[in-house]
Amino acid sequence: MALAGSDNQSLTLLFPNELDNNNRIEKDQQLLLPRPHWPVKAAGPAGTDTLLVMVADGPRHWKALPKDPGSPFARSLNDLQGRARLGALLGNAAAGACRPLAGQACSDAYGAVLVTVEEKP
Repeated sequence: MALAGSDNQSLTLLFPNELDNNNRIEKDQQLLLPRPHWPVKAAGPAGTDTLLVMVADGPRHWKALPKDPGSPFARSLNDLQGRARLGALLGNAAAGACRPLAGQACSDAYGAVLVTVEEKP
């Protein structure tokens, strides 16, 4: 789950993160986020936050994204390079973004949805 902040500058990978990288979901299982041991608070400014929620057929190399100092989250600027890093993480199995599980191959297949949240002053 990635967040493009209301500041229109930050791009943060909220999950998986340094505190919680177990993001495997079994069939017919519910996943509630954020989890109690890593709460997320709106930090402003007022405006629209955009969340990208994604599922894929194999784990991705999320630690390739730059780490936000003092935070368990990976963070990048919401610029061309930052969005390209996130895009490479989502797909592009040929470039090594996907880590295959034993006996399985990786693919570029994934499902995603955008969710917007309004931050009020």
